[in-house]
Amino acid sequence: MQEYQPTTGQRISDAVGSSILLIVLFGAVFLAYRNFHLGRGDRRGAFKLAVFAFSLVMLSWLFSAGHEPAFKEVENFLLMGVAQAMVLAGIVWLVYIALEPYARRRWSVTLIAWSRLLGGGLRDPLVGRDLLVGVLFGVSLGLLYVLRSFLSIKLGKPILGGPSVLDAFLGTRWFIVQGLLWNLLAAILLALFLFFLFLLLRVLTRREWLAAVIFVLGGVIVSGLPFNNLMVATCYAGLSSLLTVIVLLRFGLLAVVVNNFVWGLFLISITTDFSSWHSSVSLSIAFVILVLAIYGFHTSLGGQKVFAGKLLKE
Repeated sequence: MQEYQPTTGQRISDAVGSSILLIVLFGAVFLAYRNFHLGRGDRRGAFKLAVFAFSLVMLSWLFSAGHEPAFKEVENFLLMGVAQAMVLAGIVWLVYIALEPYARRRWSVTLIAWSRLLGGGLRDPLVGRDLLVGVLFGVSLGLLYVLRSFLSIKLGKPILGGPSVLDAFLGTRWFIVQGLLWNLLAAILLALFLFFLFLLLRVLTRREWLAAVIFVLGGVIVSGLPFNNLMVATCYAGLSSLLTVIVLLRFGLLAVVVNNFVWGLFLISITTDFSSWHSSVSLSIAFVILVLAIYGFHTSLGGQKVFAGKLLKE
């Protein structure tokens, strides 16, 4: 059997993606070390975020593992569950400590809602606004993802490969693990990495618009070149990267996290055929998105009524 040979686009995408990841990680280590020794950064917020990430991983282990009253279970818990949770929580803490002081100084508006949420402001109107905006853009990216697949099929070149969350079809607990817990953790990590990457580009180029252009081009290379239908894939990658930059600079980190989370739900195969065997997963996804949108809308009103009071007054 002939071994799989990656295409030229996949090789370029892997090389660029790996380079970006290494640059972000080494840059985060350096800046986190510097900020820690200078006493900079929101250490309390970083600790809360790390604990939250640790809890997400342990909850996913709790729901997904086949628990048995045996020593092997304890070994798996110590080596797999806690170790993985500590590594991911440490990465979240590291990137946040490296990012937060510089983001607060250069784009303080992008961290206001995020800081209020970490401070317990679940009912803060600004938190509700960014939550609602994140849902809106996340659904937009999800629909673009569906449109990408539809157009590629119509053009006779279905896009092969790509992310998928097949474990979510194994039952309710697996949907909770893959569709909710891991998806939320991935949304937080991705938002922090993208924010830190844009910060590095802004420092190197000294121009916000130039950093945005390079950011979008990088997204096209990493997310567009690996696929066989180059035209559709690169257009989708460019639009998604552009929308991410707009959400990041206009609304901030919280909106990007919610955007990533909602978009991640669309990676699970959804259907409008309610007679299909996996229609319950689609209904669960729609329910989660609807709850987020309603809560964000209600919280953003700040206690005002929709059709009365000051909301509709000029």
